[in-house]
Amino acid sequence: MRGSIRRKYSANHRTTCNRLVVVVRDLDAAALQTRLRDCVCPSLNIEIWDEAWLLLEIKLHYGIAIDSLVEANITGLHRSILQANWNRVFDSEYYESLASALLWHFDPWTLKRLHERERLGPADIWRPGNYLDIAVVVGDISSFSAYVRDTPDQRTMQQILTAFYSRKPARRARIRRDVLSVRRR
Repeated sequence: MRGSIRRKYSANHRTTCNRLVVVVRDLDAAALQTRLRDCVCPSLNIEIWDEAWLLLEIKLHYGIAIDSLVEANITGLHRSILQANWNRVFDSEYYESLASALLWHFDPWTLKRLHERERLGPADIWRPGNYLDIAVVVGDISSFSAYVRDTPDQRTMQQILTAFYSRKPARRARIRRDVLSVRRR
C-alpha cells in the first residue's frame, strides 16, 4: 500500500491542494498518520477520518443523515448526493438519468458556472439524441484504472468490479419484475 500512496501523493502537483483525507474503519489513526507521513508530500496535511466524522461531513455538506455506511445505505446515499448536487446547480425538475450523466462527466461547480454564466440548462449541456460523425474520448479522471492496477488482491478486485458493473443490470431486473407484477394485476 505504501508504494501506491507514495506514487500518488509524494508530490503535490496542485498548488490549491493542501490536504489528503483518508477514511478508515477500525484502524489506529495516529499510527496510520505516522506511516503515511513518510509517503506523502510535506505540503499535504494528512487528515484521518473515521465513519462517524465522514457521516457528519455528509450531513453538513449535503443535508443527508444516515446512521452508518452499511451496504444497504450506499445506493440511497449515492442518489441523495446526486440529487443534492443537481439542486445546487439547477432549479429544474430532477431526472436521475440526465443528472447521473451530467454529474459523471462534469463536476457541480462546472455545471453551475455553465448554468449561471452561459445560461445553459441541462438539455443545453447534454442533448440526448443520435449524433453522426462524432468521436467520444473518455479520460479516467477518477483514477479507477489506477485503483485496479494498484490493488494486488485479485479477490478484492473481482468483488469491486462485480459490484460496480452489476448495478445497472440488477436495477433493470427489479424494474422488469415491478412492471410484470403491475401487468398481472
